[in-house]
Amino acid sequence: MNNITKTLGAAALAIAAPFAANASIVDFDFGAGGDVTHNSGRSVVAESGGLSLTITGAAFSGGLTGSGWWGDATAWDNGIGLYAGGRDSHWVDGYYDEYLLLSFSEAVDLTAAAFAYGDGGDDWRVLAGNFHGYSAVDSGTLAGSGSGGSVFSAAIDSDVTATQFLIGTTGGRSEWKLRGVSVDVAPVPLPASGLLLLAGLGGVAAMRRRKRG
Repeated sequence: MNNITKTLGAAALAIAAPFAANASIVDFDFGAGGDVTHNSGRSVVAESGGLSLTITGAAFSGGLTGSGWWGDATAWDNGIGLYAGGRDSHWVDGYYDEYLLLSFSEAVDLTAAAFAYGDGGDDWRVLAGNFHGYSAVDSGTLAGSGSGGSVFSAAIDSDVTATQFLIGTTGGRSEWKLRGVSVDVAPVPLPASGLLLLAGLGGVAAMRRRKRG
């Protein structure tokens, strides 16, 4: 390989390196001593793995298409709950249809969630989008037994990359606090300039092989 080819190769790697990072899993812990950096009013902010996450919440009468109002999303010792006023508790619960809105600083795939203060059989539901536009992703029930500080984990089969997700419950007897989430950070694609340069290098290498042959 001559000096020109070496130089081009180094340039291509320099261009590609920042843009071709592999996807990676980032975990957020919303419990005491975890990743929460802001916790007041109607929002919770958490930082982990270079990602920023802002969590707000709302309650609905008659589901997401019914009348809704903002609630107070608050991080407690063992997770994030939502208070919607009146006789509502500080859990995410089915007294109303309650949802937490997770807004990430970049696009992710939501892969798992952990729930505290729930019981086996309590339901959860995940949607991609926000309160103005959303699509169903996955739903299920907490598996196992326990109460109080017990933590339940659930895998989320989404295969959806987005910056916003809704996670909540519609079951009248369901109640929990969101203890944490895991996300798969989408890899950033190689820019067109890097792809063209790599293609050019491939052509140079092929020509050199033919000449040697």
